[in-house]
Amino acid sequence: MQNHNCIQLLRSTLMAHIYSLESKLEACESEIDRLKEARNHTPIMSSEGQAGPSGAVQYATPGNSTNTSVAKPHNLSDEEIRWCQSLDEGRVRRWGGMISTPDNVLQGHIRRSLQDSGCPQRLLNELMSCAHERKWPDGLSSLEMRQVNRVCYEQYVTRRVPGRQAVVVLYLENQHMDANFVRNPGMVLIFAHGID
Repeated sequence: MQNHNCIQLLRSTLMAHIYSLESKLEACESEIDRLKEARNHTPIMSSEGQAGPSGAVQYATPGNSTNTSVAKPHNLSDEEIRWCQSLDEGRVRRWGGMISTPDNVLQGHIRRSLQDSGCPQRLLNELMSCAHERKWPDGLSSLEMRQVNRVCYEQYVTRRVPGRQAVVVLYLENQHMDANFVRNPGMVLIFAHGID
């Protein structure tokens, strides 16, 4: 039966479709990498970093290379913004490897890595307080929600925690996301594997 013509035809058709899908997936991944790289080189704040009238700060918007004056959308200091920009952009390859209930030891390792990277204490405390699913926004708050929304997570802009399988998701860089997926000023997501 294995060598029957219709089985061979089905197998070759299936392999052609698989090859086509794999090449499209590779093209999508390279385009995502290109866009992330371009976004990485777009400054969050203008070079002056000066507040304008009524406390407005100059920000670059993702679709617009010119700076526009908007009200400060977060409560981060200039030092905290500089620290955020100093982290490498992270890429999550396996969202299913997310650890939603990290124990205190694992959280301690992540905290230490963030401290060693120069994370300001106030921001460190706020980020680490959101390292457990109890404090995550609704779109991540349960296993069922994470399974349903997994495809949306690809839109996150993440920053890698140095030396760890964890990322920081900052509200500052993820304002394009629905409110059910972000927390101000941000949150830490810890993984068993799959972080580049």
